[in-house]
Amino acid sequence: MRRDGLRVAFEAWNFCNEVGKEAPGMGSPRFADCFDLSNDSLNHKVTEADNKLGVGKAFPSLSLKSLNNSNLYAVEKELYLGSLCEVSNTPKPWHFWMVMLKIGNYDRKSGLCPENGKMVPPFKPRRFPCYGEGCMNQSLLYHQQTSISGNGTMRGGFNGTYELGSDISDGINGISYFEVIWEKKVGVGSWVFGHKLNTSKLYPWLMLYLRDDATKGFSGGYHYDTRGMLKIASALLLPSPSARVYYSVSIELRSRESLSFVRCFLRSSETRPQATIDLFQPIKEWGIFWCSASFKDISV
Repeated sequence: MRRDGLRVAFEAWNFCNEVGKEAPGMGSPRFADCFDLSNDSLNHKVTEADNKLGVGKAFPSLSLKSLNNSNLYAVEKELYLGSLCEVSNTPKPWHFWMVMLKIGNYDRKSGLCPENGKMVPPFKPRRFPCYGEGCMNQSLLYHQQTSISGNGTMRGGFNGTYELGSDISDGINGISYFEVIWEKKVGVGSWVFGHKLNTSKLYPWLMLYLRDDATKGFSGGYHYDTRGMLKIASALLLPSPSARVYYSVSIELRSRESLSFVRCFLRSSETRPQATIDLFQPIKEWGIFWCSASFKDISV
């Protein structure tokens, strides 16, 4: 990730790996921030109008069947954003790193979750949280388009909350909150991504990932065509000798409710168990827990 020009996208899913219903005024939950560096300025490939596209709004290549279907619309919007961000390469082009946000709330009475893309009746899952109707909503999402400062530092990000009536500018105490920030100095080092995730009473189970999805075809858990970074989808991924990934995770515990341990699960590849850290830490005192690891020779 030493390339000064960055490609990063954002996707959000409900419990069913679907959209369900778009959040008011947010558009379809697929965003992208893609740019090249030229003469100390950033040439952006995706406009904010592109990012705000939502059901009922046409764009090139959108099929008629997806125009008013929030689930299918998001799928085709990702493909469209991928076409704007595409970087020519051999043997295949690539598109963007993917930030994925997912909610664990599930309304078991809703019948909203499909099985392999087909709707099925309500079922009784294991224990999942839900405060009532609307608990599977999409979040408010805000984009800080990458900009460059006078000292040559490039910085951008996404953030938001699931509490639709909240204003994160008033503070995030008591509400859910997610944030992803990326930063790099021109010509120096690699891109650094910082993730922050805050759960709340209404939204106690949230997930925030940085993924290298397939450039074409299915990516882990999805029954839709995706866009991403991974050009060779194989169980035997080729190593990248010059790659090094550093993980550092801080977990702050604010409530003892239903918690007896903290789990930090960091993994670079399913085929590389030596690059895995999986720690259980019993909760003895309230405070902050840290998990960290350095992975060498991983597949990226």
